[in-house]
Amino acid sequence: LEHGELHADLGEIGLVFRRGGGRGTDEVAEVVEHRPRHHRIEVDGYTDDVPYGAHSKGKFKNNWELAAARAADVVSYLQKKGVDPSRMTTVGHGQYSPSADNSTKEGRAENRHTIIDLIPNDGK
Repeated sequence: LEHGELHADLGEIGLVFRRGGGRGTDEVAEVVEHRPRHHRIEVDGYTDDVPYGAHSKGKFKNNWELAAARAADVVSYLQKKGVDPSRMTTVGHGQYSPSADNSTKEGRAENRHTIIDLIPNDGK
């Protein structure tokens, strides 16, 4: 909890979202759904700085699209698990907010992640 906001870096807490869910995702959905309604849910997707086309089949044009899709996958999953979609937003940061050094394999892996933020609605 930081400044009234709850941050969960899914990679740091060992959760992996894959299309349709992944390890620990049911638990995340339950926690998010049961948070007070006066919290909005922001899901942020991130990537490393490797050009997306270098390791894809061309599904996305760039890392912006990939990051946004990562966040959207999490939001879709949470909605399927009963979380009210009107409480959720997605943000795609692409490669522009790295948390680790992109010059190493480990750093790039760390930069490919999704974060869920529960943010108070200022008493609304």
